[in-house]
Amino acid sequence: MLDDVKKYVRQLTKIHQRQCSSEFMLNVPTTVEELKESVERGLADIKAGRLTPSEDVFRELEKKYL
Repeated sequence: MLDDVKKYVRQLTKIHQRQCSSEFMLNVPTTVEELKESVERGLADIKAGRLTPSEDVFRELEKKYL
């Protein structure tokens, strides 16, 4: 499933970069420290039960970028 998510994100990224890369790239960590912080926030969300089903994520991405 992770490979499918990666493939899907790559496709969306290519489409979006052609349209307007600045909005999308604002949320991408640029340093190792930012990446670590992002992962820690994600793990905390999982522990707290703040989860979104992948189907909902894909639906929202399609609405926004396709």
